Amino acid sequence: MSNAEEHGTMPHRFAIGFFQETRNDKEHSGIFNFSIFNFGNTIYQSFKSPDCPNKKVVNQMLELSEDYTKKGWFTKADFEEETLWTLYALQEGVTSKEKKRGNGSIQYIENFFKLKGNLQQDNISKLVIVSGNTRILFDGSYNIIEKPPKEGSKHRYKMITFNESGEIFDRPNKKFVTFAPHFFPGTIISARILIKADNTN
Repeated sequence: MSNAEEHGTMPHRFAIGFFQETRNDKEHSGIFNFSIFNFGNTIYQSFKSPDCPNKKVVNQMLELSEDYTKKGWFTKADFEEETLWTLYALQEGVTSKEKKRGNGSIQYIENFFKLKGNLQQDNISKLVIVSGNTRILFDGSYNIIEKPPKEGSKHRYKMITFNESGEIFDRPNKKFVTFAPHFFPGTIISARILIKADNTN
């Protein structure tokens, strides 16, 4: 909610959720549904704006765009620069703000898996981020990985790249990171999580 407040360019943000419990002879479980959203600039628009204060991150994104352009990986209405920048914005340490931040998104994604109780697919649990014309789907097929410390740092950092290499310079699986045909004027994060009683002990 704090991220929705700090990054939204409109005065309001919204959240809605409910829990549906299921109990039978074989299993006691529940499905938690939760959505947070705001209106205003999309993730891409925030970084693309000339007023974005974090020029270092913007330059990293421009470098990434140049690499993808050279490889011919941008295709209209399939995988565009907006799609790539929105994915990059989810990585640890990446923020449109000037001060050192950029942990909110990766922590939210990580907590989704923790609340689920494991890292595997269960055909029910999903987390979806939609911002502008970008849709990013998490279902356990790809998980957060820890990368070695960057030069000048002692701390490992977390990424989710939606590919086998774990490298942001390699194209993500377009089944999970894709261009959305319908534009959402802001950002929405929606989760559907299967929680089994065994995972709450």
